Amino acid sequence: MPYLRKNNKPQSFAAECFVDEKVLLKVVGRVLESEMFLELSKLNRKDELAVYLNDVKIQLTSRISGDDCIDIVAAIDKNIFNNMLEMLVKCDAEVVVFYFSNYAIHFDQFLLNRTACFNPQKRAIENGCLLVCTWVTNEDKLHFYYDSSKYSSELISRMLQ
Repeated sequence: MPYLRKNNKPQSFAAECFVDEKVLLKVVGRVLESEMFLELSKLNRKDELAVYLNDVKIQLTSRISGDDCIDIVAAIDKNIFNNMLEMLVKCDAEVVVFYFSNYAIHFDQFLLNRTACFNPQKRAIENGCLLVCTWVTNEDKLHFYYDSSKYSSELISRMLQ
């Protein structure tokens, strides 16, 4: 598994924007090549998106995270993302995180790297992801962690325009 060179540490950047379908399409559409990992925190088990993700044939793991809530991590492709986009914008998850890699990371390896650390977004960059986009759904901003050899805050800002 490739690691970043020591002088190429993960960077972070927050972009103020109204998060809707158009913004998510811009970010995902410009970065996603084949597959990404999606993390949903504190999603109601009966939410339309939770039901959809459990019904579609994808790699998925979930755990109970409170009264009628679950946390989900799934490997999804562009087609599934496009099918669930409207549900994603309307869902009641507290946090939505998109992980984009530059090569095929096996789902099990992604989960292992993610769970073994305090800051999974930063760790994901250190373990092969190029860009991580975090949306705290009650805020109008997206938080990005990125591999500084591939992205910059200026490039990310242009993606959102």
